[in-house]
Amino acid sequence: MGIAEDDEDFRSILCDILSDNGFIVQEASNGQEALALLVQAEEPFNLLITDFNMPYMNGLELIEESLKRSVEIDKIIIISGISTNEKHLDGLLAKYHHISFIPKMSGLNKLLDAIRTT
Repeated sequence: MGIAEDDEDFRSILCDILSDNGFIVQEASNGQEALALLVQAEEPFNLLITDFNMPYMNGLELIEESLKRSVEIDKIIIISGISTNEKHLDGLLAKYHHISFIPKMSGLNKLLDAIRTT
């Protein structure tokens, strides 16, 4: 599982919670770092959780670049602390059923529920 999140405190909390729930987590502080992890991985990632807004490469750019490079990811969850009305995001969600969006304000329990349905 990979987590791309630029907020260090939130990323740390999320990694701790997921590790405590038995997940093996690799973390990145931006989309470029996450893409490098995905491309260099020996085994496909079963899950990528990515923030929508990050420096250098945002979550959508990360997903698009991963798709262009045919990186295998079973499930992708996009999270964001702000409400987004991004038409491109809506298009991705409609086209790819393994991609979902969860607002950060929904809470960690909702995120854990979405992860468990992988």
